[in-house]
Amino acid sequence: MDKIKEVSPSSLTSHTSLNYPQKLTSLRNDADNAIARAEDAEARNKKLEQELLEREQENTSLNHRLTRSDAEIDELETQIKDLKQKLTISSDATSTNEGLARKVQLLEEELDACEKNLRETTEKCVDWHLYSFLPTHLQVEAG
Repeated sequence: MDKIKEVSPSSLTSHTSLNYPQKLTSLRNDADNAIARAEDAEARNKKLEQELLEREQENTSLNHRLTRSDAEIDELETQIKDLKQKLTISSDATSTNEGLARKVQLLEEELDACEKNLRETTEKCVDWHLYSFLPTHLQVEAG
């Protein structure tokens, strides 16, 4: 209120009637300029609000994608961990299989040796058994 001047009746009468149309024109121009600036500001504001809305939607979309990506990363890390464990188990199983294969080979070799020994022993037994049935005089000749 301090900025408002008091208008005295003497100051009103001192102005000529020619100043009023110029002042009115000036005020109209100022008002038109102010309205134009206000409309421009409203248009910029509306445009900025639209950009803000678009960026908020984009931000929401990116956050959703980030959340999905994080979940996928967690899932893939779990799969990697599981595969590493399976690889370790497989490696252990391979070592066990190799050890068992060597053991089977040794047992097969031992079986072959035992079968050979059994054949030889059986042949000796058959020979001895046949020898024992021979008459005594033939046993000496056969022996």
